[in-house]
Amino acid sequence: MTGKRKKIAGFTLVELMVSSMILLLVSAGIMTGIIAALKAQANASDHYRATCIARNRIQHAKTISFNSYNAITESLVRVDQDGVIASTGEFRRSTSVAVAGTNCMSVTVDVWYSIRPEVWSTEPVTIQTMIHTTMQL
Repeated sequence: MTGKRKKIAGFTLVELMVSSMILLLVSAGIMTGIIAALKAQANASDHYRATCIARNRIQHAKTISFNSYNAITESLVRVDQDGVIASTGEFRRSTSVAVAGTNCMSVTVDVWYSIRPEVWSTEPVTIQTMIHTTMQL
């Protein structure tokens, strides 16, 4: 065996570097997908909460007297996730009421949700309904 080198099994440094780069690229792609999925889930959750706030406001409108519909009219107010007015709420709500006849009123509730601090959704969640005096609770 003089003059011949014995071959040692294993990976070369170049092979390790290439495989490490491939692993890094695949991991970065997976992490990007996970982050995008988490953002989409948070957005969907906030949209659902905004829908619940708007529906609860419509239900509240059914409980008031037809003659005092101005009591629920409000321009943009901040509310928390339960729809309670709060100065630091993550949602903004607007409620408008219009008389649509002698026994009927139209109620529109718009709710915007916070995407990040002081940045609101571009389109509000809007729920609109007609309430007849016979529908009031």
